[in-house]
Amino acid sequence: MSEKCDVHHGKSHCLNKVSQRIALIEPAVDAECLITEIFWQIRCSLSFLSYSLHEQGWETQLFHEEILNIDNRIEFIASHFPIAGISVTINTISRAVEIARKLKAVNNGIFIIFGGITAPHYSSILLGIGDCVIQGPGEAVLMEVVTNCGNSDYLRTIPGLIIKDSNNTPVFTDQNTSFIDHPCRFEDIHGFGGFSEKRNILGLRKPPLYSLFFSTGCVNRCKFCMSDRQYRIRKVDNVMADLNSILRFHKTPLPPRIMLVDDCPFGNMAIFSNLLKEFQHKRKSRKFDLLMQFHIRPILENPEILKSMRQAGVTTLLLGMETTSAKSLESQAKGTKPEDHLKVLQQCRNNGITPYGYFMAGFETDTPETIISVFDFIIKNRMVAQVLPMGIMSPEMAGCTIQSPSIRWTDSRMKSLDPFSFGASMKVSHRHPLISPPELQKMLIAGYDRIYSWKRVFTMSSAREMVYQSLFSLAWRKWRKGLLTHLNYLRLLHNFSVMSTSPKLNINEKQ
Repeated sequence: MSEKCDVHHGKSHCLNKVSQRIALIEPAVDAECLITEIFWQIRCSLSFLSYSLHEQGWETQLFHEEILNIDNRIEFIASHFPIAGISVTINTISRAVEIARKLKAVNNGIFIIFGGITAPHYSSILLGIGDCVIQGPGEAVLMEVVTNCGNSDYLRTIPGLIIKDSNNTPVFTDQNTSFIDHPCRFEDIHGFGGFSEKRNILGLRKPPLYSLFFSTGCVNRCKFCMSDRQYRIRKVDNVMADLNSILRFHKTPLPPRIMLVDDCPFGNMAIFSNLLKEFQHKRKSRKFDLLMQFHIRPILENPEILKSMRQAGVTTLLLGMETTSAKSLESQAKGTKPEDHLKVLQQCRNNGITPYGYFMAGFETDTPETIISVFDFIIKNRMVAQVLPMGIMSPEMAGCTIQSPSIRWTDSRMKSLDPFSFGASMKVSHRHPLISPPELQKMLIAGYDRIYSWKRVFTMSSAREMVYQSLFSLAWRKWRKGLLTHLNYLRLLHNFSVMSTSPKLNINEKQ
C-alpha cells in the first residue's frame, strides 16, 4: 500500500491509504450580483476534482461558502484534514488568504494548495501563507501534488506547479494544459441540494441554482475577457451524468434551476446541438429550467438554435452585449454591431426565451455619451440587464508576478485602482483616460437609478422579466448605499491625486 505524506499540528509523518483526506474549499464574498442575492450558486471545479481524487482512493469533503459558514468549520477542517485545496477567483483572493491563515492558526502544518484560473497571477500573495499554487487545469497535477506534498524537491519538478524557493520567491514551471474529462462528484459537497445557511434579500434561506458545464475556455478573442484561450469540450455523456446527479440530489420543493456556466457553449455548435437534444429528452421524465450564457453572433448565424434551446428547457439567455458603442465593440474585438443586439432580442422573445443583457462601461473608447446610451438602450427595449464597470487587471500593484501572455493586462492609458475587483462589482476600480473614477461612478449610479426603478416593473415584456426587474429593484435598494460610500472614497482619492500632481507654489517667486 502506498504511503502519503500527512502533516498534523506541525509534525510531519506518513499515513497509509485510509488517511488520504483532503478538504476542498471555495470562498465567497458579497458582491452586487442578482443571482447570489437570491440563490446559492457554486462553480463545478471542486466537484470535478473530487471525482478524480475519489477514484484514486482519497476521501474528499467540499466546503462552499455560498452554502455554509466556513468560519464555523475552520477547526473541523484544520484538525481532520492534512491537506486543504482552496479555489480562488480575483474577488476572493483576500478571503482565500484569510481562510488559509485561520486554518494555519489551528494547524500550522496543514498543507495548503491554491488553484483557479487567476491564482498564478497572485502567487506572490498566495504563497505568503500557502504551500503551492497550481496553474492550469487542477485535475492535471493535483493528484501528483497531494501524493508528494512532503517532498519539496519533487514538487519543484511537477509541471504546472508554483512553489517558493529558499528566498521565498515564486518558482514557475511549464504549465500543464492536459484536460481529463469525467463526471463531477456532487455528493461530497456539504449541503448540496438543499437550502443554504445564508439568507437572501427576501429573508429566506437561499435555494440552489446549480452549475453545469459543457466546455472550458473560449474560441473568441475579446480583448476585455479573461477566459482561457484553450477551448476544451466535455463528452455529452459526462455532462448528462452530472445533470442526473443534480436531479437526484435536489432536495427543495422548488423545481430545480440549472445554469450552464460555460463562457463558450457555442464553440462547437454540432456537439452543442446534440447536448440540447439530450436535455430535451431528459425533460420528458423530469422537469427543470435552464439558464445559460451566450454570444450574439452564433444566434445570428444559427437562429434555429433558439427553438432547440427552448425545447431543452432554456428559459433565460444571459447575452454578452457589452456595449451599444460600435467603436468600443470593434476595439474589443467583440465581432458584433449594435444593431445585432436588437435582432437577437426579438428572436429570443419570439421563441419564448427571456433575454438578459450583460453590459460593461468604461472601455478606453467610451465617452459619457456612449455610457448613457447603454442605459437608454436598456430602457427603450424594456430589457432586464446589468451594467458593470470594466475592470483592469494590474497584478503588479499587489506585488504579483505576471506569467500568462494569453491575458491582456493593463493598457498604458488605463490604470487599476484595485487589483482584486476585475468583473466582480458595480464599484469603479480603474482610472479611465477621459473620465475620472468619481465621474464614472456617479454616471453609473444615475444609470442604475433609471434601469432599476420600480416604475419599470410593469413595462416589462413578460411575467418572468417582471419578476427579474422586481428583484433587481429590491436588490438595488441594498446596493445603492455601498456605491454612494464608494463614490465618496473615489472623490477623496481623486482629489488627493490631483493635489499630489499639481505644480507646487514657489514661495520665493515674486507675485
